[in-house]
Amino acid sequence: MKMETRGLKRAAAWLILLALALPLLLPVPAAANEYAQIQTKVNVLETVKPGGFDLSNPAQKAPAEAWIRARLAEANRILAINKTRTKLTLNQINPAWPDPTPPADGRLDLAGRNKLRTDGIKELKENFGSGQGYKFYLVDNWTDTTGWGLAIINNPIAFLREGLPANQKGGRGASWVHEFGHGMGLDDHTTPTPSKNLMRTGPHNRTATELTSEQAATIFENAKKRVAYTVYNDAQAKAKGLPPCWKNWQFQDGSLDPRDLPPGKAYADMVEAGLSAYDLNDYLLAEIELAGLPPAGVAQQICIRFCLNIDNNNATGAVVGGYPGIDRMVTIRLVGTYPFAVAADVYNTIDNTTTIIDPPQLLTLSEVVDAADDPPPTPLPLGYKLELAVPAASLGTLSSIVPVGVISTDEVDMVSDFTAFEFATTILPYPTLSLDQLIVELPWEDLALTGSNFTAGEQVGATLGSSETSVGKETADGSGGFGLSISGAALWAQDLFGESHPAEDGRDYFLDVVDKQGKCAYKVVTLKNLTRREKGKIVGTGSLEQPGTLFNFDVINWMGGGGPQGSMTYMDRSQGILVRSLRIDALAVDETGKKAVFGGTASGTVNGKAVARFKAYVEDNNGAGADRFEIWLYDNSGSTIYHGGGVVKAGQVTIARP
Repeated sequence: MKMETRGLKRAAAWLILLALALPLLLPVPAAANEYAQIQTKVNVLETVKPGGFDLSNPAQKAPAEAWIRARLAEANRILAINKTRTKLTLNQINPAWPDPTPPADGRLDLAGRNKLRTDGIKELKENFGSGQGYKFYLVDNWTDTTGWGLAIINNPIAFLREGLPANQKGGRGASWVHEFGHGMGLDDHTTPTPSKNLMRTGPHNRTATELTSEQAATIFENAKKRVAYTVYNDAQAKAKGLPPCWKNWQFQDGSLDPRDLPPGKAYADMVEAGLSAYDLNDYLLAEIELAGLPPAGVAQQICIRFCLNIDNNNATGAVVGGYPGIDRMVTIRLVGTYPFAVAADVYNTIDNTTTIIDPPQLLTLSEVVDAADDPPPTPLPLGYKLELAVPAASLGTLSSIVPVGVISTDEVDMVSDFTAFEFATTILPYPTLSLDQLIVELPWEDLALTGSNFTAGEQVGATLGSSETSVGKETADGSGGFGLSISGAALWAQDLFGESHPAEDGRDYFLDVVDKQGKCAYKVVTLKNLTRREKGKIVGTGSLEQPGTLFNFDVINWMGGGGPQGSMTYMDRSQGILVRSLRIDALAVDETGKKAVFGGTASGTVNGKAVARFKAYVEDNNGAGADRFEIWLYDNSGSTIYHGGGVVKAGQVTIARP
């Protein structure tokens, strides 16, 4: 593994805040129903073949995408097991991404990685909003170093080699989590249990999948900053008295590129800048990343100004750098040679007063190689990062939306960057999801769930498993709430989403719920497969409530019978379906003798597609009007091509156990 770190831990910047207002800055304990679900993009460099498949070849696109989804599923399983309450949700796979390092062979140098980082941050902003989302680049190799993955602390971009080796416990997804962990603020490679901890680096780390509770909490706290709304629910917000949300607004300014400017004119170029607020009664945290390193001994005069329109009214305040209505300016200055003389103040344009504030923390951004060497090679400095605590009292009363402009200037050469964004201070209720049980015994038990704080009147869809197979839909009511019951038989009938069938002792799956506006929540649910009791006899014949729907079956697997035997016929005249079993190879009866499932191979067609297999679920509830029959039909690929059934209208189902 390899990490590109951008300097000291962010905790150093918080020392300013802690010294001034420790009681007010303690984090709000996260409730158990809070989750951060991060929209994730995967860009595959040209010539790179995920799992050996060519994404640009239509015939190989599906297995290539399946390979990527499997890696994210492995990563999410590790995140879930370690209780990070964080999930990477695949938003898009981009094939044949341009390789910025000639020749275009999927091998990157430092300049190429920096360009893709800058471009990637801009792309995330354009797709998901400022400071949101995460991106992985799949590459073949590097031209200037060794190792399997590269990331920078608290940076939303990670690079992974397609051919990296699999972790013996967590698969290749373990490396994805390792690099994602760096992006979420983890920079510790020497933990109390190095042989087990996933963030431990070195050639010996081929089995570790564990994170400490502190590491899991760090991932969650930083992941919350990369989603579209606060994760504080209404009760927590009220208890804390929070007028703002905890939200990290970031932007990328593409007006200047340090690699395209003459030496000495790019050191004030902004790569990223942003504002975050924990409680606007206390402080805002301003963060700025600068590109380039001034030559040793060359004095600089760098000035960064956050220009805030605190009342969102262009008629008040001054025009600064083309930004109207500026009421406050937060100014940071770096003067001289490294480590510079640093200073900061807040200027009130209304009454023409200046408030001196504590100077910012100056961090060195570095790319560190630490994959297979111990000790690792010497870090390569890339630039600087500034973190400044701005007293909220010096800004006045902020409106719910505060336009912010940022100007970064090298006052020696007068080369400037300009950008603008909006800082939101409103609480947005986070969607929540509740389940009647977190362990479901299939196929006999159903799963009931309720949700709140979704978009009123919008359809809400539930999916299960890494391939996000749909398992139910409902429409949210006027308050954004909904209830949904998911049939345990329907869950059992799925081929469990490209994954192995859950074991008898249970396996964890992600249950995702999302509406059309993108509001989402998820839970981890344990599914158990209780279909081991194979002895019994089931007989049924009759019709269902839908006209023209008929069934007939007779299946037995008695003591010493050598396996299930029998036959099944099903007809749906409305769709021209007639299916007959060829061989019965599965039968299971529940403990009560009231429910059973069976399946096997079959012949027939559905809309021109040949039927290869079937599964059926039946209930014996003492006759017509209460008994039940459901059937699922599959093609040769295992895809469900038909599902029908319901209450038995005429006829009956009879189940017997030995």
